[in-house]
Amino acid sequence: MPALRSEQLAAHLDKSGLPRLTVITGDELLLVQEAADQVRQCAAKAGHSDRQIIALDGNAGGWRQVVAAMQERDLFGARKLLDLRLPGGKPGKEGGAVLQDLARSDDADTAILLTLPRLDRQQSQSAWYAALESAALVVRADPIERKALPQWIVRRLADQGQRLEAGDAGLHALEMLCARTEGNLLATWQELQKLALLHPPGEITAAQIESAVSNAARYTLSQWTQTIWQADAVRARQIAQALDAEGESAVFAHWTLAEDVRALAAAHQHQQGGMQAGAALRQERVWGPREPVLSAVLRLGDHLPWSQWLEDARICDGITKGLPHPDWPRGDWAALQRWSLRLVAAQRRAAGRMRGRR
Repeated sequence: MPALRSEQLAAHLDKSGLPRLTVITGDELLLVQEAADQVRQCAAKAGHSDRQIIALDGNAGGWRQVVAAMQERDLFGARKLLDLRLPGGKPGKEGGAVLQDLARSDDADTAILLTLPRLDRQQSQSAWYAALESAALVVRADPIERKALPQWIVRRLADQGQRLEAGDAGLHALEMLCARTEGNLLATWQELQKLALLHPPGEITAAQIESAVSNAARYTLSQWTQTIWQADAVRARQIAQALDAEGESAVFAHWTLAEDVRALAAAHQHQQGGMQAGAALRQERVWGPREPVLSAVLRLGDHLPWSQWLEDARICDGITKGLPHPDWPRGDWAALQRWSLRLVAAQRRAAGRMRGRR
């Protein structure tokens, strides 16, 4: 069956019961933990009272433990749950073989829970993962995107018997809560738990949220670059200021954005030579979450100032390394902000020209 989203797991377990093999994969630690807890609770209800946790960090000893655990039989016939954790997502040759054996196992008395980080392209196409995918219930614990965060918060408040006050005040409070904890879902959850402790079930006012919720927002460079390629100048500036305040390396930030610019410019050249957009981006090693975002930019094609973008990247590279430019701000993050706003403005102009030609 197709992979489930983490929020679908509880209903699936209620309907179908405990799977023999469950794989939870993702980088959103709160959702991974919650999904794993749901499987453990389901296993306990199904009589799997013997739970064995095995951390697999790549050494052979851990995999030998798994093999031994599969071969052991409880003298009193107790069912067991093997709780396997592979934080690196790379089992190696021996581990890959063991995982394939687990996928083929038909031991009804042993349920298996395997938690993994989000897998890269190579890992997701490996033989061991293909074997797991064909035999397991796969659950994806993906990050909650910014646009989906308000509804996630509303659902979580409802789960604890609370709701936002109606009207603009409630919407403002919801936006404030998103802004203060965005990029840190665990912090969002903790703030909701705080509201549950401080206030009884029922309506939560904007003033109550304002007084209770601390500023726990944490942004990433990928969020910053994504807002730039979505031509969102306000959020790009907001995230850049937060990253600067958190001490994020301007050199690394420049490299991250410059890699996108270089890949886009090169992909555009490939297109000029007759290559399709998707193939052009893959040629420049653009895939995964970056691909749809950069594909949208690439569609603006000849309307974008590619040579100017590359020159701006060169100038900012020098500034972040201590080489000032007379026409640019001296501060490294100030220069990066100016560059990002120039990228946003160029995309908007290009999009306007394309609309004008239709």
